Amino acid sequence: MLQKDRHPNLDFFIADLTTWNLKDDQASMEHPMFSLAKSPDTSIRRYEHNDNTITIIPSVVGMPTIWDKDILIYCCSQLIEGIKQGREPKQIVRLTAYDLLVCTNRSTGQRGYNLLK
Repeated sequence: MLQKDRHPNLDFFIADLTTWNLKDDQASMEHPMFSLAKSPDTSIRRYEHNDNTITIIPSVVGMPTIWDKDILIYCCSQLIEGIKQGREPKQIVRLTAYDLLVCTNRSTGQRGYNLLK
């Protein structure tokens, strides 16, 4: 069952994630960057393909979890939209919690902000 659409008016968003089917994201399923564990997963992952290598080294708090996936996708979409607009991508992505919560169809009440933390 699909989650209720909490924020039907999304026309003010530049980078719109509402049409992206996250369940069909085969790349992150083939090379998981998200932990399914409830305890912190700090194991290092290394992937190689066609002479390209990526190494994922989590912080001491562990890998992002599957619950963080939409947040990371939101941040990537903001970077890509900035590049399309001619802005140089930065290592730090600044966003407002409210915009992220609305775009990812999360609650904008106190509980939504607490879960985001």
